[in-house]
Amino acid sequence: MTYSDQDSVIYRDLLGGNFKAESWPMLRSKSGLLAEDVDRDGEVDLRSGIAAETFFRVLGTRAERALIEASGANDKERLEKQVADLTTQSEKQRVDAAAILAAEQNAAQIYKMMTTLSGEERLKGIDALGKADLTKLSPFERQVLQDRALLLRKEIGAGILDKGKTAFRKQDWPETIEQLSRFLAMNPPEDD
Repeated sequence: MTYSDQDSVIYRDLLGGNFKAESWPMLRSKSGLLAEDVDRDGEVDLRSGIAAETFFRVLGTRAERALIEASGANDKERLEKQVADLTTQSEKQRVDAAAILAAEQNAAQIYKMMTTLSGEERLKGIDALGKADLTKLSPFERQVLQDRALLLRKEIGAGILDKGKTAFRKQDWPETIEQLSRFLAMNPPEDD
C-alpha cells in the first residue's frame, strides 16, 4: 500500500493466512509508481519511476531470500516459479511499453512529415505510413493518420491530375503520360 503522506506498507505472506506489515520509507506514492493501462489491454498496469524500480529490485532480492528460507521444498519450488513468472511478465510489459512508445513516436514523425513538409514532399509521409507498423497504435491514432493521408492524396492528386489535363490539352503526350501515371500511382479514390 502506498501513501503520499506516510511510509508505504508491505504485507509479507507468512503462509497459513498470516501476514506481517512492514514499513517501507523509500516508496511513497509520489515516487513514480503510476497505475495506467500501459499495454492497452483494458487492465490496469503498474508503471514505475526510478525510486519505484529500486524498490522492486529490493523487493525481488528479499523475495529471493524468502525463497531460500522457505521451509518446504514444494513451497520453495512454487515460489521460485511465481518469481520467474512475475519476472517474465514484468519484462514483457516493459518490452511492450517500449514498442508502444516507439510506434507512437514514429506516428508523430509521420504526421509531422504529412503536415509540415512543403508541396509534394509531403508524399514522403504517405510512403512512411505505408511502411509503419500501426498495430501498436490506438484506433484513434490509426484513424488520424489514415484520414490525413487520404486528405493529402486528394489534395496533391488533384494538382497532379490538373497538370495532366493541362498537358493533354496542349497535346504534350510525354508530360500527360508522366502526370497521369503519377496520379494513378497515388491510388486515388474511385470518385476521382
